[in-house]
Amino acid sequence: MVNERDVIQNKIDKSAQELIFNYGIKGWSMDTCAKDAGITKRTLYHYIDSKENLVERVLVNYIRSVQNELSNRLNAAKDFQAAIDVMIDIFPKLITRMDSRVFRDIFTNYPLLEKKIIEERQSIAKEAYEYILRLKKKGFIKDKVSPEVLIEIIQSLIIYYLKTDPENFETKVKEGFTLVLEGVF
Repeated sequence: MVNERDVIQNKIDKSAQELIFNYGIKGWSMDTCAKDAGITKRTLYHYIDSKENLVERVLVNYIRSVQNELSNRLNAAKDFQAAIDVMIDIFPKLITRMDSRVFRDIFTNYPLLEKKIIEERQSIAKEAYEYILRLKKKGFIKDKVSPEVLIEIIQSLIIYYLKTDPENFETKVKEGFTLVLEGVF
């Protein structure tokens, strides 16, 4: 049996995600979200107490879904080169589904949300660390490569381009990932 509360929550989350991805965080109001979800603003506030909490829930859920999708694709990769291709081609696309204003809004106006996203990033980093260790054991990555440093380099690329050049994020991250993962020489 379908729970009405879950149905309404899903409508709210879907509406908020579309608004966030299309207009950034500041480009819409809770009135707009309620209208798009087909509920009253009063009902909306029965389910969520603030726009910031709604944005946090939607973005954290999105990050987790990106993590799951990336993990599934990496685990399905038939070989090391296919895994590199997933990281170079697919990961930036997963992130750039959002309007570039989202990250700019987060970094400049929502420090608590940025902190929460950093916490979620830790979970992704743990999984990446384990994946890198598996690749090292198989001989695809040199023994002297530190998984922690490799992850920090990749995270730094992502954060740098999100903050400095969000409009060209996908292209820049692909170039950076290619250099890091395929080597400079």
